[in-house]
Amino acid sequence: MRSISDDRTFAEKRRPMGFKLEGKGCTLVKSELLSQFKELISCCSTRKGGVSEGIYESMNLGFSNGDDPGNVRENYRIICKELGIEPSQIVLAKQTHKSNVRIITKADLGKGVTRPVDYDDVDAIITNRPMNGPSPVLGILTADCVPVSVYDPKHFAIGLAHSGWRGTVQHITAKMLKKMEEVFETRPEDVYLSTGPCICKKCYEIDEDVAGEFRRAFSSEDCGKILCPGTEIRKYRADLAKAVEITALRAGVKQENIELQDFCTACNSKLLFSHRITLGKRGTLATFLGIR
Repeated sequence: MRSISDDRTFAEKRRPMGFKLEGKGCTLVKSELLSQFKELISCCSTRKGGVSEGIYESMNLGFSNGDDPGNVRENYRIICKELGIEPSQIVLAKQTHKSNVRIITKADLGKGVTRPVDYDDVDAIITNRPMNGPSPVLGILTADCVPVSVYDPKHFAIGLAHSGWRGTVQHITAKMLKKMEEVFETRPEDVYLSTGPCICKKCYEIDEDVAGEFRRAFSSEDCGKILCPGTEIRKYRADLAKAVEITALRAGVKQENIELQDFCTACNSKLLFSHRITLGKRGTLATFLGIR
């Protein structure tokens, strides 16, 4: 996994595969795959461009980690200005490492940002472009887990999932695709899928119990691609993004329509928030997905 370890401009470095850094008021991670669709709002935040201080410096987008709520609201204002949207358009998931999928409508606008959420145990959210009025912009929060963005350009439908190890072994990506098929008539072969910044295999070591969950959820052949020996006996390294890719392929997404962004939160902890590197003392990244 490549890292970006200092403040030189991104153009001065060899760009890792699958993403680009953009932004004037703040620095955003943009998917190369999804950037071909001009109607999409698609990005992940970084630590740069906000007003939060200390361990939250500076673009913290989580309200529940101890940061000043006024700073978090200002960070949302800054990033929304960059994206050309209003904070009241964003709808956040209510993440608890489950695999439940919620359909988002205009009635949900602003939940999690400008007003409270009235749902729980939701780690994947889906929506489509409404006939009139503002379109919901989906949002999930991460700091090592995999953000999974899905777009169906034939039906103008989108899905966004938070896939930690629990969601991954519960195949949350496949469940999200299934719900999009039921609600929006999405076909997996028409979908474009991108994973955002997340912890890489080199940095993500797990114990035997968690490795056992992967073995129960995936075939031996697949586990050979997901797991490898760790630094100690009964320790393993796990490739969460690879597991998401395998799940997507099994669900019918075409290989050429899948992008795994080569951007590790732990390797790049000066630019991205990482739970493992900071032992939980950190801010939170947000991934956004919407249709203009």
